[in-house]
Amino acid sequence: MRVVLINTLDLQGGAAVACERLHQALLSHGVDSIRLVQQTSREKLDVVPIVTNPWQRLLALVREYRERLRFMLLERSKDVRFQFSIANTGLDISRHPAVQSADIIHLHWINKGFLSLNSLQKLAALGKPIVWTMHDNWPFTGGCHYPGTCDHYLVHCGNCPMLSNPSEFDISNQIWHKKDLIFADYQNFLFVACSKWLAQKAISSSLLKNHKVLSIPNPIDIDKFKAVDKAEAKIKLGLDPARKYMLFLAANADDPRKGFAYLKEALSKIKASTKDWSLLLVGKTNIDPNDLPLDSVALGSIPSTEIVGAYQAADVFVIPSLEDNLPNTVMEAMACGTPVIGFATGGIPEMVDHLINGYLTETGNSQGLADGFEMIMQNEELLKIWAIDARNKVLSHYQFEKVAAQYIEQYQSTLASLPQ
Repeated sequence: MRVVLINTLDLQGGAAVACERLHQALLSHGVDSIRLVQQTSREKLDVVPIVTNPWQRLLALVREYRERLRFMLLERSKDVRFQFSIANTGLDISRHPAVQSADIIHLHWINKGFLSLNSLQKLAALGKPIVWTMHDNWPFTGGCHYPGTCDHYLVHCGNCPMLSNPSEFDISNQIWHKKDLIFADYQNFLFVACSKWLAQKAISSSLLKNHKVLSIPNPIDIDKFKAVDKAEAKIKLGLDPARKYMLFLAANADDPRKGFAYLKEALSKIKASTKDWSLLLVGKTNIDPNDLPLDSVALGSIPSTEIVGAYQAADVFVIPSLEDNLPNTVMEAMACGTPVIGFATGGIPEMVDHLINGYLTETGNSQGLADGFEMIMQNEELLKIWAIDARNKVLSHYQFEKVAAQYIEQYQSTLASLPQ
């Protein structure tokens, strides 16, 4: 059985990381797996890039900006610029050798000018089984990756709140109709959500209500992401081993959806309790550590291959995201024996068990975050218990063999159902 895993990038972004880990999990179970990406950041035999020379890189950039410019002319504000993908331009990869030789086409995140809706239609026309792991809501909306409070996707999109001039037949309605035609004409799709939360959204959507939708979590390498002595981990990062650290990590911490404003507000409520604690900031951010109510250390962006050290050094991981699917960051922290405090949004409650391996509160409740911080700051033994349970949760649900087995079962079932 040969599987081609398709994602826009090879390492950048949560979907790319999840795709790479699934690839490794499948290989470890004897599946002939290969990854096909638009661009790669490194040369590796099991990653096949479409873009391989400067001219192709320029064309890829043109595709990305062509899509982005089209939406810029329609957007409500620049705040939503990267929350919507029109998919009006992309590559036809249906004749690529990796696709032609595959028994299973497995899509992941395909936006940013990589695959257009026309590209998707040409893949579907091959008649091969298409498994689509959904890392956000885009596959079943009229273009948004996270709809927030908008529920138009339940019936049909249109009057999109992300547009400056929404109307019944706006661009979101056009995209919805295009997807509806593709999914109606081709029945070779199997949709997989990384979380039960996203699966329920997909099942209730007007686009996927008549399609098979499953929930299979992302996998993680438990031998790489593991607990070590925290004092030693802190020393490796140049941190004070005598202090405790809460970690906030985001590829773009300035994205309002990541909820840093709520974290800052929560920290201002507990300032008197934080004399032994510091905030550890990792990722791209314009946040000034000196402008925070807690002693803070900014490490900046860390390569994904080295991020494990930050999780191992942290005493608690905080995720105040307002909307999220099944964040790799939560799984990575827990695998390293680092409990999680955050909002009970998206798929996070499926990972973090309140008061067992972490602390969850209502989305947007900064006082709830503050209460969680107070609890662990006043009870070091509780923090140790949560750390053990966090690691155990990952071992029982997310390690390679468990996730790979679920996907292999679906591959085999899908292939067996094809006309002979």
